[in-house]
Order: sequence, then structure tokens, then C-alpha cells
Amino acid sequence: MRIALEDLGFAKVIVLYLGSKRYPLADKAEVRPLNDLCQGILLFAETTN
Repeated sequence: MRIALEDLGFAKVIVLYLGSKRYPLADKAEVRPLNDLCQGILLFAETTN
């Protein structure tokens, strides 16, 4: 994933899975439930602090 991030110039990668929890996987990588995508939740939405 790190090589793909660098080669393709992605800022972040998301891994979708069939579970229900969202959690960080690595720097610039996050695991998200597939259901988030099915419900129309924006996976790459910017967050403001």
C-alpha cells in the first residue's frame, strides 16, 4: 500500500471490509466497513479540527 500511495500520488487509502468497525491501519491508511459505502457515507470527506 505504501508503494501504491507514493507511485500513484494518493493522499490516503481506504480498505473496505465486511465488518462494522472503523479503525486506522497505518499512516495514510484506514479500514472502513463496506456498509459505509453502501449507505452513501463519504469515505474521503475531509475532516476539520
